[in-house]
Amino acid sequence: MKRIKKVMFILSKTLLISCLTACSTQGNITPSNEGEENIESPPPATNDVEAYHAMEQVVEDGKIRSIGLSNWYIEELEEFLPQVTITPAVVQNEIHPYYQEKDVIPYIQNLGIVVNGYSPFGGRGHTSELFGDEVISSIAATHNVTSAQVILRWNLQ
Repeated sequence: MKRIKKVMFILSKTLLISCLTACSTQGNITPSNEGEENIESPPPATNDVEAYHAMEQVVEDGKIRSIGLSNWYIEELEEFLPQVTITPAVVQNEIHPYYQEKDVIPYIQNLGIVVNGYSPFGGRGHTSELFGDEVISSIAATHNVTSAQVILRWNLQ
């Protein structure tokens, strides 16, 4: 419970920079709409360092308490972190049984950064898949709980 309260406090006073396009794609190519050409995105941290420096200034000015990142992973963090002064307080990433981030979570935690998972029920259209998953449903039935309760317990552990 202390961990949850810590995350909630941090998020209530934290400004996050999201890396949705450049940091979440392989090979720096963004998905496109059908019939359109793929658009090359900038490499991770191209403009993000400049934005983060502005956020660091807002912390120094006392207007916010902490800053963090959303949708950042190991490769991007390794490139990004040496270029900033204030270590992010939190990295917020999509985490659920279908997107477990087994290498990313301990990497971020070992840096002393809080990991905050969003979309515990699947995001990206996986909610009905997760609720209907045979393994999750079986665990739920065994313990006389719902699939949602099993998934939330998994996320907390």
